[in-house]
Amino acid sequence: PSDTFSSFTYITPPNITGISPSSGSTEGLTSVTITGTNFTGATSVTFDGIAATSLTIVNSTTITCITPARATAGAVGVIVITGGGPSGAFSSFTYILPPNIKSMTPPSVSRVGGTIVTITGTNFIGATSITLGGLNATSFNVVNGTSITCVTPARTTGGMVSVIVTTGGGPSNTFSTFIYVPFVSAILPTF
Repeated sequence: PSDTFSSFTYITPPNITGISPSSGSTEGLTSVTITGTNFTGATSVTFDGIAATSLTIVNSTTITCITPARATAGAVGVIVITGGGPSGAFSSFTYILPPNIKSMTPPSVSRVGGTIVTITGTNFIGATSITLGGLNATSFNVVNGTSITCVTPARTTGGMVSVIVTTGGGPSNTFSTFIYVPFVSAILPTF
């Protein structure tokens, strides 16, 4: 027999126990924190086989990274790879399609606000905010995946404004043909 060569080390593979947030846009760019064990020396994190970007090993139990884009929505397996090998696939991250605004009715409102408008489009379930020209809607109601009603906020100026619906899938396209029209507050002289 040869002499004992003691320069080989067994490394325990990583194990994922959690991921936060547990969902993000199919467009990627969601900052996630992965918790677990044996993350020291991690070389990559994959989401359904696609490498994450901006990987940071916080410590042996925490990794932060940015999700990659993915063509389709749905739950995917997340894997951490270290010198100890790959972790088991952690299947608790879900890609969500971002919302898409197609139209608004009525197409224009008064600057005084308080008008109920209907937004039509896709992927509205789970909406967390609606902004009109950078101002939050006074209130909103998700009717279904293709329709939302909201109450317009007051604005000091008129003109075309950008409307954005945000969900767990991220912000929608910027709908830019919604108009706040001027209003008459007084006529002087009155006769």
